[in-house]
Amino acid sequence: GAEPQPSLTELSETIRDTEIELSIAMASKDQLKMVLRRLQALRDDHESRFSIMSKIVNEVGQREMNENIIVTDPDSNETDFPKLSIPGLLGKQLLMAGEVLPVG
Repeated sequence: GAEPQPSLTELSETIRDTEIELSIAMASKDQLKMVLRRLQALRDDHESRFSIMSKIVNEVGQREMNENIIVTDPDSNETDFPKLSIPGLLGKQLLMAGEVLPVG
């Protein structure tokens, strides 16, 4: 049988991955160090933004709902929303209605 043809999206992703691998292989040590510093700066920025957001969520939860909301930082490889310690503003109503909670 004939093998299924990859989609245009799959082909473009394969080309992109190959270009990245090639550019990394051809990069100098100084260029790689610069990229590493940029990635570390982005990680540090993400951590500080998460910390600020977590504090804001906790403060609003305490002030508006008398709830101590704890926000858990998602795995750095995930793109999902952070997990919350309580179901959220409308969580109880959604649970009673049998709806799936979007966050937490």
